[in-house]
Amino acid sequence: MSDDDLFNGLDVSWETGDSSDAEDNFVAGTNLKKTSDESVYGDQPDVKVATLGDPIPIEEQLRDALQRGLSPREAVARIGVFRTTRFELGVDGLARDLTDTEAQRLILGQELTGTPSYRLEEQMDDHAVHEEMNVSERVSERTIDNIRDRIPDEKLARFETAAENVARWAEDESVEMADLRDAPDPEAVADGIDAPELVKLTRAMKTTGYACIQLGRTDPYYDKWEVFKPYELASHHNIHPNNARDSLQQKPYYWARKTPTSKALWNQVRESSRGQFRAMFICAFEQYLDLLDRYNLLPGRPDLAVDLTGWPWFGKIDDEDMPDEECEQPGAVEGTKPGRNYSHSWQFATVSLVGTPVPMTFAARSVERRNRRAYHLNQLLNYSEAKFDVGRVFLDKDFYTTKVKDELKERDQDFVITAPRNIGAFKDLIVGTELREDSWNSQPYEVGIGASDAADHYLFVNPSEKRLKRADTGLEDPKNWEAFYTNIDPESVDGGGAALAADYRLRWGIETAYRMLKHDFMPKSATPMQNQRVFLFNWAILLNNMWMGANVLAAANKRDYVPHEADEPLRVKDDQGNYEYTANEFMTALVNDLHPTDIGEVDDLSEKSDILADASGLDLST
Repeated sequence: MSDDDLFNGLDVSWETGDSSDAEDNFVAGTNLKKTSDESVYGDQPDVKVATLGDPIPIEEQLRDALQRGLSPREAVARIGVFRTTRFELGVDGLARDLTDTEAQRLILGQELTGTPSYRLEEQMDDHAVHEEMNVSERVSERTIDNIRDRIPDEKLARFETAAENVARWAEDESVEMADLRDAPDPEAVADGIDAPELVKLTRAMKTTGYACIQLGRTDPYYDKWEVFKPYELASHHNIHPNNARDSLQQKPYYWARKTPTSKALWNQVRESSRGQFRAMFICAFEQYLDLLDRYNLLPGRPDLAVDLTGWPWFGKIDDEDMPDEECEQPGAVEGTKPGRNYSHSWQFATVSLVGTPVPMTFAARSVERRNRRAYHLNQLLNYSEAKFDVGRVFLDKDFYTTKVKDELKERDQDFVITAPRNIGAFKDLIVGTELREDSWNSQPYEVGIGASDAADHYLFVNPSEKRLKRADTGLEDPKNWEAFYTNIDPESVDGGGAALAADYRLRWGIETAYRMLKHDFMPKSATPMQNQRVFLFNWAILLNNMWMGANVLAAANKRDYVPHEADEPLRVKDDQGNYEYTANEFMTALVNDLHPTDIGEVDDLSEKSDILADASGLDLST
């Protein structure tokens, strides 16, 4: 904060002198004198201030100001603070225009009002606060914390003691302190009406998942459940988290309360590394995998889908931001497939369950360089193998590369990848079929080499039901066929290549899920900060998993299903393939529920996560 004119028109000059008594009583200085009765505030009550020869203890000055109806901010703004230490606030580019006196007033006011640093930063965005405190400069949380680190411990202790004594006095004397701590408590429920089932389910889901999001500092004003509200609302309405506050203010709960902004959460996690974000979300996602296992929805050897998913980017693209196959420095965004309504996107590699009514995603990695896809696949499979015995892995065509093939071969992992239709062997295989919709054909094939009788991998073709329905042409048109690359001999599969292709198509449910992810759970973001993008993308996955988890519990409640005691897995969807609750219904219930919910904190993530506990081969840092 600034205190260039914090003395109500007093002309202040500073000289070095003995500070032992003066500092304890906060005498303004050896040359402090009153030069004018005018004030930037207009006419003000006659408030005691420190003057030469009349040292008034800080506590007395504060009590006098508060008794006369001034707010805590105004009271602190009228106190003379004797400077004994040059804090060098301009170091690292922090608040070069902030004076040492302003710094001390800032911390004293923070102590008196019990305001956390990040909340004080938010308040300083309001020009009215500048006027009230006669402060000339906006102050960031980083600056506030920097000041606290540089103020001598003995002076900081005196600030704290003074604030505590004044707070006790105000309570004993029934003096109002217009303080954030005095905000009214919300009503838990209206008229004793119990919450609907879906609301209770959302509470169970966020208690489970949010507990794994480790917050770096405590907040005396916002509880943990509350700091997620701007992100919940932004995800539901597909707006920027920074804009969610305006909508939250319209809810009755916040009519008499300060609403949290996106900074209330981000300021507590922004110092976390990308690896720490990854660990927190992996732990959170795994809680919902365990829920599926509890209700017999997790196969013994689950098949997995690995995808490369783009998050649209509409910002300005500089040449140096564009990574290529061999670039050494990671870029932020990449070009997208032709025909998209956006030209660039942030890329994320994800791994999800496939062939299950609850296709949860349980890990994601940010991919900055295309030539690193095999590495990210390796890490995703390491996560998977730490949790269960992996069946087959179905990959989209972005993974049709020699490096990926070599990685899968080294792991001895069964896989199927969509192959491009522009390779010569593709049309040759179609010609060799009987041109029936249940037809298929295959031959030994090696990516990077081509058709070869010595190859231990296969290329097979099968008609696309979806393309045949949409196209005017028939089976004679190669565009209506699909090509697949695999290490599984189609001849060894019951039903041959047609059955293997049908199993692969089950992963297309994942692509549908990601369209929902971006529509129903993804907030907007224009930030160029990669860590924030990583956080928000994983956040959307978390909400998606929470929605599916809520439907698992809803189905169990509806059918009185007893976990582990039934031979058949829980039936989560109805005959039309629908969940009990839609994504929109879930998000509406989540956003509108303002009942305080006790969200815990998982201190040791590895104790709650099998994946993190088996840390061998896992790289969470990149």
